Amino acid sequence: MPVVTFISCNDSSVNQPSSTSLLRKLAPVLGVCAAVCMGAGVGLWFKHKPAPEAPASESDISETLSPPDFPSDLNEFTQQRDEIPDELIPSSSVGADSPAAVSESLTAESDLAVSPTGRMLADADEWLRMGYYSRARDRFQTVLSHTSGTAIESIRLRIALCHEFLGDISIALQSYRQLAVDARLLGIRDLARLGEARCLVARQETELLTTDIFPTAILDESSWSERVNGELLHLIGRAMMLNSQHTSRAWAAVAANDINQLVIPSLQPDPDRELQLLKRRAVTTSTSQIPVFRVLQQTPGEPDACFVQMNQPRVGVRSLLTAMVQQLGFTAELSSGVEAAIAGHGQAVVVDDKSLSLILDALSLRFGLLWELNGNVLVFRTEDEATDEQTLAFHNSVTERMLRWAVLAAPESYQAHSTQLLLGVLQYDQQQYVEASHVFQLYIERHPHTLLTGIAALNLAKCFLQNYQYEQAEDALLRSIDHSHSTLDTQVAGYMYLGRLRLENGHIPEALSCLKVGTARSRGHRSEADIAILLASAYLLADNPSGTSSVLMQRRSLFATPGQKSSAAFLSAYCRLRRASDPVRVARETQSVVAALAHFKPAENFGRHWYLLAAAAFEDCGLRPDAVSTYEAALKTRLPDFLLTHCGIQLANLLVADGLAISAEQILDALPETDNNKVRCRGLVSRARLALQLEKVPDAIEYATEAALNSEEVATTESALRVLGESYEKAGQPLAAVYCYAGMVPHLDSGVKPASHTSTARAGENVP
Repeated sequence: MPVVTFISCNDSSVNQPSSTSLLRKLAPVLGVCAAVCMGAGVGLWFKHKPAPEAPASESDISETLSPPDFPSDLNEFTQQRDEIPDELIPSSSVGADSPAAVSESLTAESDLAVSPTGRMLADADEWLRMGYYSRARDRFQTVLSHTSGTAIESIRLRIALCHEFLGDISIALQSYRQLAVDARLLGIRDLARLGEARCLVARQETELLTTDIFPTAILDESSWSERVNGELLHLIGRAMMLNSQHTSRAWAAVAANDINQLVIPSLQPDPDRELQLLKRRAVTTSTSQIPVFRVLQQTPGEPDACFVQMNQPRVGVRSLLTAMVQQLGFTAELSSGVEAAIAGHGQAVVVDDKSLSLILDALSLRFGLLWELNGNVLVFRTEDEATDEQTLAFHNSVTERMLRWAVLAAPESYQAHSTQLLLGVLQYDQQQYVEASHVFQLYIERHPHTLLTGIAALNLAKCFLQNYQYEQAEDALLRSIDHSHSTLDTQVAGYMYLGRLRLENGHIPEALSCLKVGTARSRGHRSEADIAILLASAYLLADNPSGTSSVLMQRRSLFATPGQKSSAAFLSAYCRLRRASDPVRVARETQSVVAALAHFKPAENFGRHWYLLAAAAFEDCGLRPDAVSTYEAALKTRLPDFLLTHCGIQLANLLVADGLAISAEQILDALPETDNNKVRCRGLVSRARLALQLEKVPDAIEYATEAALNSEEVATTESALRVLGESYEKAGQPLAAVYCYAGMVPHLDSGVKPASHTSTARAGENVP
């Protein structure tokens, strides 16, 4: 069909109408021409050819978008656009391949698919999906030597993918960058830019992502296809996490046994998804060049809740900031540094539905600015003008907004699950433990059987531990361990935290059980030494020094770090002291324990039960002041009820022995109630000793009697009977004291009449 083409050309040197005004004037004429041409079987094509773009001055840019360009009636742009027939609205060529280029590419790939080379390509694609990256790369290189035309570009992209999956990030990055420059098809260039972004994240080089790709992805939706833009949003969110100053963690792998750090899911591109993006690269979007500014939602005083639609091909940055902010009911305050940073700069803005906060974030990061809301004023300043606290708060806010927007804008991305977990990690790093736990709980409820559910459960357990929700933490740890997709790292960390939690709550047998399984599972794992030390300490708490010695001897070659060596040396020396009976050996092992304690720091070890072991070792070595200071240091931390009560009781006993009854009474009164019968009975014995020292004999008799009748430990029962006998002596009842020293609890009923029941195994007979 013949085609008639109308070409309009703007010359910036003469005062000619713009393409928009020209279309308005020619619309009636062109409408008649279109009808005539269609009746005659002739196609009509209108093309506007702009003059070569010259650098815009600030005055030109201001005229392009100044406050008067935003009329009071925000529907004016829409009305103006509706006056023009849709056929006459030119489309942007940005982000869309020309029909000829797409047709040529599809024809070349179609011809390639039916050839022997095409069958080789199909085999290589299948190997890439299956994970045989080296074999696929070699086959792609063979196919490349037999391919010509635009099909070469897709083969080169596949080779770059193989290098990326093989870990050759430098080679892959170079290949992607070369493709992004010289590829003829915009779809290939989009995917190459996406691959470049992945490589930059893998190399922790995030400056280009945050200052170039991030602003473009937010401010110009026509730059890339919708799928590529969605993947870029998730990558930018991950890069913002990496670039934030609030964390110093290793990005690829996090020490799972560190309570202060959550496990970050690694970036693992899906080969099948990348191949699908490659095959669908021709699906692109186009946008109109008609200037548009429309407020979709306006909430006074909340930039996060103000949404706009904009289509501004070239806008002065200063004019954009002031006009946009004014239209949404805010006032912009620009510092002198901001004025200098954005002077003369322009920006294309093509957004369909974006919040004001995201637009301001993108503009700020591009020019090194910060913004904050002060009442109804948006204050802009440069990073040099801001304090470290303001910079940190701004980057945290931008990162959180970016992560949330990525999840909302591209929920179908293979990175969406990781991004949801990253949002929880960010909140955890900001000590927002309740909000972080909500994120992980919501993820587990919505995705109970994904590959990341085990990681989410482990992170959730850490949030519960920080909130002192120990029962919920144990449930989350069990879920992390039992999940079918949990990695070995996650399972070993789960066993360690579960064992630690049970030790701190006084459940020693249960802790030993899970730590034994965890130690067996960690054979050859990098955490084997850590979990072995934890198991050895559990054996020592269970009064089994032989088990401690056995665990340490089997893995003594694994203790490499200074912390592991000091902990192992302390446990080894202390278990030898606990097993020693000969006085000479006791003296020798005591010296060994003292030497080990000089280098041992309980606060730096995994678990707070180490305070108990260190203080008990000081007591056994006769270093009472050091034991007191260790117990006091433990009480300054937030301890579970079992540890808190146990440390408080032991400290009170030492203070009573030193004659500090008032201080001991204050400590015992501040202790919480505990459901652990053993600890409760020990506390009763301590209270009985204290009451006896304070001459409160009736209280001492009451506490000691209850402890002797209810204790499950022989040592605690004997201590209670001893204190009870001393109390009866002070009360002037020697016969009752005799029964106590004999291992029986007397019962006073109209005289001294011993009861027929005692809590010790040696005195169970009836006494007349």
